[in-house]
Amino acid sequence: MNGDPSATEILAAIAGWLDAQAKQMAGRDAYFARVAVNALGIVGRELAMPTDGSANANAALCAALRDGTIDENTHGLFNDLTAMARHQIAIDQPYYRSPALLNLETDSSHGRRSGSRDRGES
Repeated sequence: MNGDPSATEILAAIAGWLDAQAKQMAGRDAYFARVAVNALGIVGRELAMPTDGSANANAALCAALRDGTIDENTHGLFNDLTAMARHQIAIDQPYYRSPALLNLETDSSHGRRSGSRDRGES
């Protein structure tokens, strides 16, 4: 490393050390060490995500849903909620690859998913 390590590098180093220690532990201690390693990974991924103001946009979207300013018929809502879910899953579960979430098709005229399942058909 050149210069001071970044926060993500420090987290990765601590997580690597703790992971090595966890492999030598048993039972409850090993479990909690793995939980801590996973938590450090979540924090590291969150720090590594670009800060594009999406947190403020997400908070505003949630507030508008709560107060009734927008509802399920609002154009583009499904796409916005899908983007929020994808972003959070990338942080929390980076190895999760659900075809249902990754390959959603949208109806561009309403910003909602297309297909028979949205209309309650089987």
